[in-house]
Amino acid sequence: MELFDVKGCLSEEGLQALVGGQLDETQRLEAAEHLAYCDHCMDRYTALLTDDVLEQPPRSARGAVMGTIWIRLMQNTWGRAAVATVAAVLALTKLHFGAMPENAKVLRITVPEDVDYESTLPDVFRAHHVTATLEKVRTESMGTLFELTYQVNLPSAVPSKALLDDLRERNGNLPILFTNPGDKDSL
Repeated sequence: MELFDVKGCLSEEGLQALVGGQLDETQRLEAAEHLAYCDHCMDRYTALLTDDVLEQPPRSARGAVMGTIWIRLMQNTWGRAAVATVAAVLALTKLHFGAMPENAKVLRITVPEDVDYESTLPDVFRAHHVTATLEKVRTESMGTLFELTYQVNLPSAVPSKALLDDLRERNGNLPILFTNPGDKDSL
C-alpha cells in the first residue's frame, strides 16, 4: 500500500488505513505530519471520520477545558503584546529616537536692548556652522537687556573660543551660558 500519491498527498488507501488504525507507528507519524500542513488532506480525513471515532469530552470537563483555552489565549495575546512593546522600545532606543544630539546645548545669552538679535546672532551662528533655534526671550533690568535662550547644535561637544569671542563682541561682554539640555541652569 502506498501512503502518498504522486502529488505528495495522502492516497485514498492511506486515508482509509489511517482511519481504520492499520498504519504502523512510522506511517502514522508521517500521516500526522502531512495532515498538520495540508488543509486538503485534513478536510478529506475529517470527512471520513465517524462519530464513534471522534470522542466527546464529558460535559463536566467542558468548563475546565474552555477555561484553560481562554487562559492560554490571554497569555498568548498579552505575551505577544509585551514582546512587541519590548521590541519597539529596543528599536527606538537603538535608533536614539527622541534623544538630543551629542552636541546639543542650551545657550543663554544676555544682549543690550539696542542689539538686533534677530539678525546679528544668526549671522554669528552661520559663520561658526551652528544651528540654533530661539526658544525664549525675556527682558531684564527694566527692559534695557534681553535674555535669549537658544537650542543649539554645535560642530563639536564644546563651544569654540572663536564662537564665544564673536558672541561676546555682539553682546558687549554680558553673560553667556552654554549648558546641556535639562540642566537646572538651562531653564
